[in-house]
Amino acid sequence: MSVGVLVVTHGPIGGALIDAAAQIFAAAPDNLACYAMATDYDPDAAYAELCALRDGLDCSDGLLILTDLCGATPHNVAQRLLDGPPPAALVSGLNLPMAIKLFSVEHRTHAQLADSIALNGRMGILAEAGD
Repeated sequence: MSVGVLVVTHGPIGGALIDAAAQIFAAAPDNLACYAMATDYDPDAAYAELCALRDGLDCSDGLLILTDLCGATPHNVAQRLLDGPPPAALVSGLNLPMAIKLFSVEHRTHAQLADSIALNGRMGILAEAGD
């Protein structure tokens, strides 16, 4: 049983975050695919490519979709995958703490993984100000 993870971002942002996390853990999760959306995308063609990537993943415990920016094109196209099957969850605002969490969590449902990833992403944000 496994959750498939699909990272959908503007250009190579998602792949770069996954690569950075892989430097810490030595390898990327096997059940993960990244999609770098081009600026001259065709929404229907991009959706078809996302479906093909999803179909290549083991989604027996659901699908987790990570996007970089809520409401932007990658998010909007990926959101169409929520209509399933498989059951899916989408989390936006991808950052490095979220990518790192992907490497350390196993055997959860798509909904549990989404909650864990989102929490880790929020915990990785800090604002500090000096004098």
